[in-house]
Amino acid sequence: MRPIHRLHRTLTPTVFAVVCLLLAAAVFPRPAAATVFKSVYTRPMETGQFQYLSEFFTGDEAVDNRVLLRTDPAERTGLYVIAELQPRLRDIAPGASIKLELIRSDANEIHVHEFPLPTAPVRARIIYLGLTGADWPETDERLRPVAWRLRLLDAAGDPVDTWSSFLWEMP
Repeated sequence: MRPIHRLHRTLTPTVFAVVCLLLAAAVFPRPAAATVFKSVYTRPMETGQFQYLSEFFTGDEAVDNRVLLRTDPAERTGLYVIAELQPRLRDIAPGASIKLELIRSDANEIHVHEFPLPTAPVRARIIYLGLTGADWPETDERLRPVAWRLRLLDAAGDPVDTWSSFLWEMP
């Protein structure tokens, strides 16, 4: 009986400490996780790469756990900047947007496009930002992105995170 009594006396402070830690974690809120770009890359894509079998039956474009934002929603072919977020898109404050600044191979000026993020909670981590239609003519196969910068902006327009290509940083 004595060893059990010693064990009880030893475990009681440990159990008390664990309970206190759990209560403190429940009472004091954790700071919100900062949204960051985990990876970003560009990729030219054609309409056929977005068509799934379900689209033939439903008539709706399948998003497949991703968010598709395009400069011309009626057109699918173009250049896409694909960004993976950490944490998920639903953890971003409402009213946020992504600003894409891009220098194309056919001109030296900076083309700026701003994409408002969906306000409904979305489980997706991957965002496809499409430059489609007149913003990225598919007839010119020599057209390439030279340098680009992606900025996540909060509702006030202040940058939360930035990701840019190597050439964007060059003077």
